[in-house]
Amino acid sequence: MTAEVAILNKQSVALAADSAVTTGELKIFNTVNKLFALSKHQPVGIMAYNNSEVMGIPTETVIKEFRRLRGTTKREHLEEYAQDFEDFLQTDALLFSDDARGDSLCALAWTVVMAIKQESFRRLGKLSGWGHPTEKEGKDILSEVLAEMEVYLKSQSVLGNPRKNKSLMATAIDETLNTAMEWLRQALPVDATREKKTRRLIIDHFFRDIGSGNETGLVISGFGTRDVFPRLRAFEFCYSALGLHKVRMREEIDIGPNRPSQIMPFGQRDVMATFVEGIDPRY
Repeated sequence: MTAEVAILNKQSVALAADSAVTTGELKIFNTVNKLFALSKHQPVGIMAYNNSEVMGIPTETVIKEFRRLRGTTKREHLEEYAQDFEDFLQTDALLFSDDARGDSLCALAWTVVMAIKQESFRRLGKLSGWGHPTEKEGKDILSEVLAEMEVYLKSQSVLGNPRKNKSLMATAIDETLNTAMEWLRQALPVDATREKKTRRLIIDHFFRDIGSGNETGLVISGFGTRDVFPRLRAFEFCYSALGLHKVRMREEIDIGPNRPSQIMPFGQRDVMATFVEGIDPRY
């Protein structure tokens, strides 16, 4: 898990990030760069956390390509750099082909399916017996997991226009859902009713303000040409495909007379929050 921090006052901004990354094989590398200059002509930096890729492309490659294409353009205000970078993620076709964008949707769907299986297995493991639950127990546990997921999703804010776009999303990832349901059926008793509900909940994930673990956190901070004090804009980019976009966890800091300084953690925040605020967030 990445730990990053931004420290801003009236004169400057300091950005810091660790250099560790964990691969899918749980091997840790300590030489990864997560902090870059977004512009070679203005004091604007960018940090990345969570997913080390954006829709399958390494984050470092994405940032360098943006800088090559748009890095010479000067912006009056910091938020214009953040908006320009977000627009780049949504529209660039050289790095992000239609297939790459579609693959990012499939990856998100798989993440949800694997989370359903993992949570179901965790609960089945707590049942008494010899570690061989009955089919009825499997169905009950799966129904319980799906019901709780449904309640949680309904409690989250809606993003985009799901009523208009759910069918478009379902068609785009239908083949992936077929494969995923077959995979899930090998481990759990997924009948027609539970499969239908699982598919619906997976689609709902695309249109709710909820993270999956696949999103890429991006922190952009510095000065535009007319900014007297430093500013910061941060967001988590989830996907951009089929003309649909999901961006969440937007945060902004504007230093000025009413806010002379700010310390802001990103990524793994608990230890840093304890240090800054004097109490563990869990309490």
